[in-house]
Amino acid sequence: MLLPTVALLLLTQDVALTPHSKPEHTLAGIHVGEDSIATVIHHLGRPNKIEDHADLDGPVGRGDRSYYWFHGATTLRVDTHYASPDKIHPAHEGPVLTVDLFGDRAAGESARTGRGLRIGAKLSHAQSLYGIATPSGETRLALQWPDGTRMTIDSDSGGRVTHIQITVAPAEDDDTF
Repeated sequence: MLLPTVALLLLTQDVALTPHSKPEHTLAGIHVGEDSIATVIHHLGRPNKIEDHADLDGPVGRGDRSYYWFHGATTLRVDTHYASPDKIHPAHEGPVLTVDLFGDRAAGESARTGRGLRIGAKLSHAQSLYGIATPSGETRLALQWPDGTRMTIDSDSGGRVTHIQITVAPAEDDDTF
């Protein structure tokens, strides 16, 4: 089976990588771009914190919403877009667009990507999981697949993963927002 070529994501002091794998859409058991926030809350329980970020440049009643779960030294953040037709009706939220996992060690078995990369793992472990070359001395790896999925992996000076983020672009045909 041939895997698609990957567009490179160039960021300051980041390493643009070409993963030789299918796009990663799962982090902490959450399917980015598919799961609803209701599904996430059903599995994780009520979040510890919710932040709304209104879209000040767009139509009234639209914006982004961030949900936070704290477990020891680990933080999980889940982002969605929301829209409300007016002030009377509740906002409609689209699927999860971003999942961020921060910490110095994984909190629980599900605190990993679909392929098994965890907080606290060696950054070089991403090489075997995603088929990428990990340059020595780098603390951030940025990957982008042709479907628009992006994954950022940050590590400390010792090469241990401290942050994983998976993001998908919102659907272009999502006119409800």
